[in-house]
Amino acid sequence: MALGLKFQFVVLIFVSMFVGACSQKPCRGVELKKPLLRKSEVFDTTVKKDYSQERLWVYKYDGSQQCRMGKPLPPEIMQEQLSGIEVYKSISVNDGLMHITSCGSPTGQANVYWIDKKNKEKALERGFKEWQFRELK
Repeated sequence: MALGLKFQFVVLIFVSMFVGACSQKPCRGVELKKPLLRKSEVFDTTVKKDYSQERLWVYKYDGSQQCRMGKPLPPEIMQEQLSGIEVYKSISVNDGLMHITSCGSPTGQANVYWIDKKNKEKALERGFKEWQFRELK
């Protein structure tokens, strides 16, 4: 019986040490760091206006062709076609569609402009179309 009690005591000590070792700090030396919040993140009271109801993206293909056969028109130059319409943002982006792979075929690269919805008809009259492809930001 004395041997059984000693064995149980040793097992109890071993288990206590094992459990206690991981309770003071993370096992395996991995420390979890909590990100500190800056005051601006906690108390940010600025209201960011959502213009998606008031504005829209319009586009026109830039004229680039595969095998560098067509010369692309930069967004800044094409924007002149939107004179009299306020442009808030302009980007050159691919439409994301599949295009035939052949020299001289369009690349799908387009110049896209963020304008007021009230100017949509003016832009359409000048050959632009409303952007219907992937979401832009």
